[in-house]
Amino acid sequence: MHYPRKNILSLKLTAMGKQFFFSVILFWSIVFSKHSMAQAQHEIDSLLSLLKTTQEDSSKFKILDGLRSRFLSLYNNEDARKYTNAQIELAKNIIATSKDPEYLKRWGKQQLGNAYNSLAQIFYRQGEDSIAIENLETGLKIHEEINNKRGIGFSLLYIGIIRYRQSLYADAIEYTSKAKTYFEELKDNRKLIDVYCNLGNSYDEQGNYPEAMKNYVSSLKVSEEIGDKREVAGAYTNIGHLFDQMGNPGEAIANHSKALKINQEIGDKKGLCESYINMGGINSKNKNYPEALKYFNACLKLAKEIESKSDIALSLTNLGYVYNDLRKFKDALKYFFEALGVSNELNDQYTITDIDKAIGNVYSDMGNYKEAKAYYQKSLSEAREIGARDLVPEIYSVLSDVCEKDNDLKNSIRYLRMYSGLKDSLLNETNSKQIVEMKTKYETEKKDKEILLLNKNKQIQDLEIKKQKTLKYAFIGGLAALLVLSFLVYRNYRTRKLLELQALRNKIAHDLHDDIGSTLNSISIYSEVAQNKSKEKIPELELIGESSRKVMDAMSDIVWTINPDNDSFEKIIFRMRSLTHLLMKAKNLEYTFKADEKLNDLELPMQTRKNFYLIFKEALNNLLKYSHATRSAISLSYSENIIELFIRDNGVGFDAASPPRGNGLNSMKQRADKIKAKFNIESSVGNGTSVELHLKT
Repeated sequence: MHYPRKNILSLKLTAMGKQFFFSVILFWSIVFSKHSMAQAQHEIDSLLSLLKTTQEDSSKFKILDGLRSRFLSLYNNEDARKYTNAQIELAKNIIATSKDPEYLKRWGKQQLGNAYNSLAQIFYRQGEDSIAIENLETGLKIHEEINNKRGIGFSLLYIGIIRYRQSLYADAIEYTSKAKTYFEELKDNRKLIDVYCNLGNSYDEQGNYPEAMKNYVSSLKVSEEIGDKREVAGAYTNIGHLFDQMGNPGEAIANHSKALKINQEIGDKKGLCESYINMGGINSKNKNYPEALKYFNACLKLAKEIESKSDIALSLTNLGYVYNDLRKFKDALKYFFEALGVSNELNDQYTITDIDKAIGNVYSDMGNYKEAKAYYQKSLSEAREIGARDLVPEIYSVLSDVCEKDNDLKNSIRYLRMYSGLKDSLLNETNSKQIVEMKTKYETEKKDKEILLLNKNKQIQDLEIKKQKTLKYAFIGGLAALLVLSFLVYRNYRTRKLLELQALRNKIAHDLHDDIGSTLNSISIYSEVAQNKSKEKIPELELIGESSRKVMDAMSDIVWTINPDNDSFEKIIFRMRSLTHLLMKAKNLEYTFKADEKLNDLELPMQTRKNFYLIFKEALNNLLKYSHATRSAISLSYSENIIELFIRDNGVGFDAASPPRGNGLNSMKQRADKIKAKFNIESSVGNGTSVELHLKT
């Protein structure tokens, strides 16, 4: 399901209409901000007449700024840039020819810095982020030269905002945090709202939900203090998004409802569109389709009323997804094609690509594989053309699926390989980036320690000269140095051994995955191909295929266990969650999966991690095979150094006092004993089953 893209600049900014927050808040931008486009053109004519007759430089500068602001409101970037460049030339002339070196030159430099920031706004609006950054850095340098704190804070903040849009979240946090200190000193609450929003968004993207929530709540508090209801609604919207990502739909709906109520109260129709989309998205995600349709249709109606094409396209797209989930394919196609038409008008290439893929999904679900392939291929071509690397692996995956459904095994395998190769490539890029960041951090810390050590040695030498230390103190100092050196040698040896062990684990995992994995996969595929070619059903071929798949599944667990990248408990939770979703979805069984965030930073030894995961996997398989349940609940918690796993279902249960029917229960108990964990199963006929595991870390 598609949600509105998160606000990039400020919580009060929605997808269109208010995206140009970059403009400097000067005299003329305030005067003209509430006029219609027709009034804007009339005011442009008046300002051009004034510009011809005005001689005084400061008045000219304000007139030029008014022209820039008006052309921006008319979406005329070329003329807006023209008059901004005229501001820059005028400011440079004021600085060069001023007879008052104190006031006028300082005023001229302040206006010059502001003009560069305004020029950055225009390039940002056109998607030229690099050029926008260059102008902001130029403006920052000028404002630092005259110590203009407001200008410094402004430049830093919007460099941070662009870094967020570029997905450089660490840089976004760094620049925005620096801007925060200036706006706190200036007590500029409105700019602080933008600061808190960008920090919250950046931490959100990093998965640091506590820090994201802290900043979103701060933006809410400041918005309420200054009485800006539009900002308050925006804060509730972002908090609602965060709760939804954290898997708390109740709180997500509660906060989006507050935003909806405020937008209704102040009559903000753009804000209402966003609220309707958010409410519809959460209801659709929870399969409450009647409520989802109600909100998406409300957004569509309002978007048409205010002629917001971006909201129209978003509403139509979401309606298409809902009807496809309801298996109403004709309606789904109708809405997707309408959304495609609007997106073409907007020239929104990313959305066009995504909708073409969605249309392919509908045709695939209908069994019209020829049309599905055509739209998938079209989407793939578009994704490559616009460089949407995040969409390409998804398209390879669905192409592989539809070819398999169409008994085109050759192309199915080909696309599956392309999907796997690209996924691995993207993963390697991410890992390489993380390694570079870690190395840079290590080198920085190392240099800091070396500088600290040099300073300390210098102080010792000075102290020895002044106090004429005896040979006894020199001996003690030498002994201390020897101990430190010994410790460093030992630590270096230990680190080298750990790295060698990790390299060995990586090699084993890689060899298992590449060599044995590909062979088993070929056996499985060839057995299926042979069975399809045979006119009679051959049990031996089915047994070969089933056995190879079981071995592949077991080998996948072994490879995952060996790989040192998976030592963190966060990776364990991710694998458990993925397995649960895959198996529950296949059985159409309702479930909840909750995991304590405190577990993410834990690391388990390889054998402990392996046995913990296999106990969970065995319990999940038993639930699906024997319980005949319709609902299940899985939870992971961490308290007083104990990891607690609970798996409950509402199935038929069994007599726990009777001997077990298979080896599954005994296997789980044996694995629990190996990792010194407490394992317990409670069940009775007709009352479901509860599995508990308590592992001390």
